Amino acid sequence: IKMMDRLNPKSIVIVSAAPQIRYPDCYGIDMAKLEGLIAFQAALELLKENNCEIDVRDYLKVPPSRKEIKDILTMLKCKPFDIVRKTESIFLENYKDKKITDAKWIDILSKYPILIERPIVIDGDKAVIGRPPKLVFDLIKRKK
Repeated sequence: IKMMDRLNPKSIVIVSAAPQIRYPDCYGIDMAKLEGLIAFQAALELLKENNCEIDVRDYLKVPPSRKEIKDILTMLKCKPFDIVRKTESIFLENYKDKKITDAKWIDILSKYPILIERPIVIDGDKAVIGRPPKLVFDLIKRKK
């Protein structure tokens, strides 16, 4: 991208496609670890560049409690369904097109944290979903 950017194009469009992975490792595919995800790396790099204190929580390994999810939703100013990853097989197979209350979504997100959008970056009483990374930059820039 840096090489293309040096040519001063009006825009750079990157398109990527891959089949949805419904059952990890069925094709011998190693699933990505948090550290290898592009959005996570971009958010982390922005935070480091701006000398921010960083505390990374892998919530696939340490799932958030119902209270933590509620607190994060308050910081994000959104509803539970807004942070659901709608391409995950758990969502598609069990919850797509179903009417589910906010309280029930919080239970579901607590039980299946893989359904939570990521990365979520929290700064004090504010939070953003770190995609695109500019949202992370905007969050930390407000303090300067």
